[in-house]
Amino acid sequence: MAEGKQDPWYEEISGTEGGGTNGGGSTIEPDTIVLKENKASAEDVENNVSDKWVDAALLFAVKEGIKHTSITDIDLKPTDVKNTFTVSLTWVDDKGVEKTTLDPTPIVIEGEIVLTEEQVIDGANTTAGMITGALLNKAIDTFGGLFKRITIPNGTKDSDGDSIEIVEGYEVDNNGMKLLYGDNVLYTRSADDAYTFIGDKVEYRKHIKNFYVTFTTVGDTNVTFTGGTLTLSNTDTQDEVPYTSSSNIPAGNYALYGNNVDNVKFINNKFTKIHIEKNETQTNADNMFLGLGLMTTFTANANTFGNVTSLFNTWKECKGITSFPKIDTSNVVILSGTWWFCTNLKSFPMIDTSSVTNMYSGWRNCTSLLSFPKIDTSKVNRIYAAWYICTNLTSFPALDMSRVTDAGYLWGSCTSLVIIEGVINDGTPPGVVVNMFYETDALTRPTAAEQNTILNGGTYHI
Repeated sequence: MAEGKQDPWYEEISGTEGGGTNGGGSTIEPDTIVLKENKASAEDVENNVSDKWVDAALLFAVKEGIKHTSITDIDLKPTDVKNTFTVSLTWVDDKGVEKTTLDPTPIVIEGEIVLTEEQVIDGANTTAGMITGALLNKAIDTFGGLFKRITIPNGTKDSDGDSIEIVEGYEVDNNGMKLLYGDNVLYTRSADDAYTFIGDKVEYRKHIKNFYVTFTTVGDTNVTFTGGTLTLSNTDTQDEVPYTSSSNIPAGNYALYGNNVDNVKFINNKFTKIHIEKNETQTNADNMFLGLGLMTTFTANANTFGNVTSLFNTWKECKGITSFPKIDTSNVVILSGTWWFCTNLKSFPMIDTSSVTNMYSGWRNCTSLLSFPKIDTSKVNRIYAAWYICTNLTSFPALDMSRVTDAGYLWGSCTSLVIIEGVINDGTPPGVVVNMFYETDALTRPTAAEQNTILNGGTYHI
């Protein structure tokens, strides 16, 4: 065929020769397509982008002398420049031979498209709200797969059932489609429509699991747990393997994460560093870190023990830690032996003990403690030996003992203790009081007479 303008359709798509407008009078800019306000709905995509893309392609076709009715496919091919494509036309010539022609003028796709939940899940999977390779492909291909970013709705799930609400979109470049979390690339889409995880798995999993712990171990060890599922990831190699309770963990740096676990325990004294990022479903943390004397660093986010009701012996004999993070203990009832024999613990934060009834030996033998905050003991009935042998304490804040029935050895062998600021009683002797002030020879307040008042259920304050 001769020049494309011999095709009667040429004037409809291009306007007057050199005019560069379509039949509706809007300017066609085949080298740049920009979405309105940098975002677009599905309707915007169809009306504002797809038409321009097709118009640009067909305009190129008629310029090349290709009859528009002979075109069987229009596609965009990525270039070496991000978000930049060339138009590919597949057409059939007069002899019935299929041919492909590339427009040398690149098209830049800029902007963002936001998909609704219905658009994401429609027809892509039998389980609503689940992201699979097929679903991602459909969502992307439905809208041309051309956009700088496609945002999927919050609450959408991936094929493992994990929430991917933190995934913010897709991005196109010469390597194909990418699934994004912020500016971090998580997945790439290959030619066979498979999705390969290339992002920081550890960082990503942190946002989608309800249990997430990182740690360093210097030798073979293991972790036990009940319920739920866990995955072990080497944070140096990012290799992931399913983790079953009590499975061996060799020396290295790891992240352990999963959903809906309880009764988690770190076994064997090989851990040197532990950080609790998330711990949303555990209710029983008894013995969780018992005997980890080599651990010198323990950190945790503030809300990580919010559902825990029992911390029996949880950090007992963790002799290497010198400080402790403020955690959520608002639901804890049992605080017995929790920091017993943490002999290098020098400071302790204010924590919520408003639900605690049992503080038996809670900080016993914390011989390096220099001070202690004023905590809520209004519901505590057993406080036996709670600060027994805390030999470096020199003062102690006022303590509510109004419900205490067992206070034996409470400050026993606190040999440096000089002042206790007050004791609140309800007038009833606090049951067991044997050796409550045993070996506190440095104590100046309460005096011997004031101590006797306390032992008989009276209130004392400076």
